[in-house]
Amino acid sequence: PTTPAPAATAATRRNTIFLDDPAQPTDVLSRLRGDLAAWWHNTGALGRSWAIGAGLIGLLAGTLVGMILPAKAASVLTAAAGSALWMICGLLLTHAASLPWPRADIVSPLAWVLIWVVITFIGVALQAGLGTGKVAKKAKSEASKAKPKVAKG
Repeated sequence: PTTPAPAATAATRRNTIFLDDPAQPTDVLSRLRGDLAAWWHNTGALGRSWAIGAGLIGLLAGTLVGMILPAKAASVLTAAAGSALWMICGLLLTHAASLPWPRADIVSPLAWVLIWVVITFIGVALQAGLGTGKVAKKAKSEASKAKPKVAKG
């Protein structure tokens, strides 16, 4: 007869990917919510005002940029979202394949943000480069030919 495997230790559990345990993402979100609540309660009134003001200014600036330059805003937004997904999936795949890559909790949060920003800039540059190619120019010329001409009269 085979003996059952011993229960996973906390260190082993922390190093597993999210798909190993369906409850793990909920645990992470609960810890994140707790950390944010602790930060909020430990921050003074001035710090809270600055955080709320910065969020509102970011919301207003993002809305204005999106209204004034929708194509560029969409380019940055898709590059940022794509790079975030690329990083998360890359970490999960390297972990699942047991490749030598540092665990996400070893690398500092600032380093992850800097990596994310660099990958986002690469995505924006690639989108800008693809928009100036022969295919894009041909599509623009065909679109301008297809526009109906208004008769003057």
